[in-house]
Amino acid sequence: MKHTLAIKTPEIAARAQAIIASLPLDPIHEVVIRPHKGKRSLDQNALLWKWNTYIGVELGYDSEEMHEILKAMFLPGVYRTFLENEEEDQDWKFVKEHREILDTLDKLRQEGQEEAAAILHKQVSRMLSTASLGVQRMTIYMNAVSRHAGSLGIRLPHPEDRGR
Repeated sequence: MKHTLAIKTPEIAARAQAIIASLPLDPIHEVVIRPHKGKRSLDQNALLWKWNTYIGVELGYDSEEMHEILKAMFLPGVYRTFLENEEEDQDWKFVKEHREILDTLDKLRQEGQEEAAAILHKQVSRMLSTASLGVQRMTIYMNAVSRHAGSLGIRLPHPEDRGR
């Protein structure tokens, strides 16, 4: 039996206490308390879509097309970092479910089967979503997008640019 609760209200805190109090001592249970890591922030999402538009205008795509292109370029790598570090957070279940596909993609590349890897990569990037990323992973993704835009000579707006 596994319980995961985001304690946001006194009622949820009371429920957590009740669950812990009702646990039998045999078998031994482990209780882990850590700060809640939410999904990507609304500010991150808004900035990402602004970036999709900026980059798309420069390259001749609309924001949705640019989003899909950037997802294909960077999202599989962001998810791969979960597996390398075995970091369990809100995205872990999704990554575990798709580990075989990500491992197969890596294997095809290692074997030099670039055409097959490209086809699988396209399918993988369609399955992945920025909406499932936590704040930290979204930051990794956005940093990759920002570096890429910079390499193309595209200057993206950043929140810290306000007032300059």
